[in-house]
Amino acid sequence: MNLFHNRTHYRKNLRVALREPVRVQLEGEESWQEAWTRDLSSGGMLLSWDRAPMAGKHLKIELTLEEMPAPRQLTGLIRRLRGDPESPVDARYLVAVNFLDLRDPMRCELREHVMRLINQIVEGMQEFPAFHSLSEFDLVTLASVCHRIKLSAGQVLLRQGDEARSLFIVSSGRVKLLGRSKQGSGSETVEIAGQGQIFGEVSTLTGLPHDLDIEALEDAELLALPRGGMDYLKRALPDTALRLMDVFMRFTGMRLRRMTRRAFEPVSLSDSRLPILRQ
Repeated sequence: MNLFHNRTHYRKNLRVALREPVRVQLEGEESWQEAWTRDLSSGGMLLSWDRAPMAGKHLKIELTLEEMPAPRQLTGLIRRLRGDPESPVDARYLVAVNFLDLRDPMRCELREHVMRLINQIVEGMQEFPAFHSLSEFDLVTLASVCHRIKLSAGQVLLRQGDEARSLFIVSSGRVKLLGRSKQGSGSETVEIAGQGQIFGEVSTLTGLPHDLDIEALEDAELLALPRGGMDYLKRALPDTALRLMDVFMRFTGMRLRRMTRRAFEPVSLSDSRLPILRQ
């Protein structure tokens, strides 16, 4: 399925959230440095970088993307920069870059890559009952501000007390939501989130720290919706943001009902009911 076939309103300024390492070289310097992409379009990108270069400077970007046979080297112009509120590194900056002298084949390749990423995310979300009430436009919009995270079994995503930067949707695999015991001597499994389930939405939408540890029960892939992405949707597409908020709040309500029913029941990792999303 191609969501963008004959849909020019989706093609305009199409961009996707992307968290990938890149190498950058500032004009007049010989050394290459590490940075991270924050989002990508056929005309430019946002970089998360430890340096604060001046706007108007030129730089080279070496970009390696999945399904591209070899790294691509692009020339860009720094348009603006500001502090990056979603970076775990205090000194990191968000740098907006416009691509220069981008040949049509390369521009088309980047556009196709962005469209392919969004298609993959949307096709996955269309399988999840929680998102059945959303339109195709809503799903494409949501996909454009989400980025994918891969976890290995046993890998810890978040700790209790961590700042809430993103809410998460489980694309595949399962993760454990762990609460600290009252005695402080260990943790207890509060919930197991499986495919199509959402977690972290309450902390992210309220700005409160996470109150649970999150650990991968098995290899898993997540979609992360940053708080900044949700804030952008509230400003740019308030109707879509309102429908997404409704989805997240309904899911929160269903989780509270499940937890209330199991309040005095032991939780087993082998309980096949836990990952099932109940309507």
